Amino acid sequence: MKGNRNILERRVFDILSSLCTDLYSAGISYCIIGGLGVQLHLAHLYGNKGEFPVNKCVGLEPLLRGTGDLDIIVQSHENPMSTFFNQFALQHPSFKTYNGPNYSTVEGITINYIDSPDRLKGPTGGYQEALDHPQEITVAFGNRRTSFMVQRIEYFIAAKLTGNRVLEKDWWDIEVLLRATHDHNLPLDYGIIRQILETSGKIERGRILDNLQEKVKC
Repeated sequence: MKGNRNILERRVFDILSSLCTDLYSAGISYCIIGGLGVQLHLAHLYGNKGEFPVNKCVGLEPLLRGTGDLDIIVQSHENPMSTFFNQFALQHPSFKTYNGPNYSTVEGITINYIDSPDRLKGPTGGYQEALDHPQEITVAFGNRRTSFMVQRIEYFIAAKLTGNRVLEKDWWDIEVLLRATHDHNLPLDYGIIRQILETSGKIERGRILDNLQEKVKC
């Protein structure tokens, strides 16, 4: 399901917070990827790493590309995840939840849980790296503060550059991530990105990264 949801919507933030808190309590390792993962990184940086509520961050909303999906890698399998989402529905009856095979919809947000590398878009090598080396970030909304396990920015950018095509939304996500890290003096390991590009046989797409880096610095 496509949509125009973002984490400045209180309902979206509460769903993400409840989901990730319950995954942690259930002992399920996870890593958020995709559009909502990009949103979380931006909210973390512009919200002063969770010290300032994102709903009060002036100028953040135009940077958040809307989405209707939450893509999440899990160290689990379909049957345990089905059980998890059934329990989630029972524990959070205020969220309208529907469970299907390898996905669940909560308040119209489609949660795609990826339990094997062959279900991962882009280079499958990123599956285990995402689980083994996620980044813990903190985001606050009002008086609620939550920690999330999210794919590292370097892997986000590499995934965007190694798809079958680099779409307009991918250009947007790469640029806003580069601009956010530049504005907050956050160093990136460009060696990781270029190594993935080389391994994927798409080293020529490094030119896209170079062009966006120059644009951000202007």
